[in-house]
Amino acid sequence: MATPPPHSDEVIEIASSPEPESPTGLSPLNSNSTPPLSVLGKRSQTHQSPSAGPPPSKRRPPPGAMRYPHGVTCMNYIAGEDPTNTLRFSDLVGPTTLQKAVLTSFVVDRQWLKAQLPAGISLCLVEHWNPSQGECQGVARVDAHTILVHPPMPHTNFGCFHAKLMLLYYPGFLRVVVNSANLIPLDWDVMDNVIFCQDFPTIGASPASVQPPPAHVPEFGQTLHRFLEHCAVPTQVRSSLQQYNFSAARTQMAHIIAQHYPPPSSGSNADATRDLSQPRFNIEFQRGRVPYDPGYRVNHDFQLLEYFSAVYPSLETVKDSLYGPNGATSLFLNEKMYSSLEYKPCFKDCISRRPGRLMHSKVITARSTAATADGADPAYAWFYIGSHNLSPSAWGTVIQPRRAQGRPLGADGQPLPQLHIRNYELGVIQFTDHVPSDTALHLAQNAHWQPPFLSPAPAYMTTDEPWMAEKHLPAT
Repeated sequence: MATPPPHSDEVIEIASSPEPESPTGLSPLNSNSTPPLSVLGKRSQTHQSPSAGPPPSKRRPPPGAMRYPHGVTCMNYIAGEDPTNTLRFSDLVGPTTLQKAVLTSFVVDRQWLKAQLPAGISLCLVEHWNPSQGECQGVARVDAHTILVHPPMPHTNFGCFHAKLMLLYYPGFLRVVVNSANLIPLDWDVMDNVIFCQDFPTIGASPASVQPPPAHVPEFGQTLHRFLEHCAVPTQVRSSLQQYNFSAARTQMAHIIAQHYPPPSSGSNADATRDLSQPRFNIEFQRGRVPYDPGYRVNHDFQLLEYFSAVYPSLETVKDSLYGPNGATSLFLNEKMYSSLEYKPCFKDCISRRPGRLMHSKVITARSTAATADGADPAYAWFYIGSHNLSPSAWGTVIQPRRAQGRPLGADGQPLPQLHIRNYELGVIQFTDHVPSDTALHLAQNAHWQPPFLSPAPAYMTTDEPWMAEKHLPAT
């Protein structure tokens, strides 16, 4: 069994110009105080990618060229695997033409990131922060080229900033990348991850001051602007989005902010209940984490669960993978949560289409429940890729407020329940019937799109159980 080489946790600066001191509690990029990943609870520092040789050059146009005007959904490139419909980090980042970047991540390997980016570009880095390490919310000017943002976290002891977004500014266009990979080599070079990328041209040569306000920007651009605003990204960074034409976007951006959400109207509740009572899609949710929450809703409606598959690797699949259990430290399922489930058949095995690979990707697929005339599997109606795990932190927990003051009240005079979400998450939803038929797109951009795992996902064998790191990892 192969053993991944050690993953360095050294933190070094991205640019070295002296700048004003950072606010207390914000870790600059040249600081050695970044908490270890084990403290952040994401993954151990024991994995790094093998050296990845480039795929055939004929498949790789210059990164600085505008080559994704209609958008592309694909996998990350992994050395030794079929390079078809894959992208490397270096395919996205032009070494000479990239002017500035906004990057967000839960975990950042600063040494690796420095090696990927052109020297001296303007960088806004948005990342998770840990109060137990003396870090705090805020914006810090790290050096002449770099701004570090720690987003507001209402509940710092729970939840995290988990969104993965790249805004890459090139002459004449903006490259938007939404994906499931952290800014670490393990996610880009070893584990399966999914990537959405689209290039958007500038509106014109007019200065930003005379561009239309965000309200007049197409929905895709408005959503990007709102997400950055919630993250407390500086205004001058957000306002740059007004310079780009987002009218070619065919995806819906789905973002979640860590906060309490008010209840919907009674009418929308009734509509939702009616819609859910007549399922139209078979849903497969592939993800890498299912935390424990006693109030989790997976037990609440067995009828709906017949149409739902939680795609997660079995213990045997992990054992048979390239790196075995030691390569699955970023895949989490709480043993107590799994034991408490009354409807375990919704769990299906997660088997990568790249044999032996484990998956850090987060994918939701929706396929019609109606049978086709030829008996084949129905086409996908829509699919999601992004950062959301199947967890209450990512999708929310319904809570009952204790006090009624200032809160919406029900007919009984009691405060209505609210949706409590702990994480920042980001993804995109692609409706397959919105794909232009006259454009040369990658495999994921048509009605015959296939997810990165075997689908329909196979059921667990009678003797199988899901991978649970706390239970199955060898004692160290």
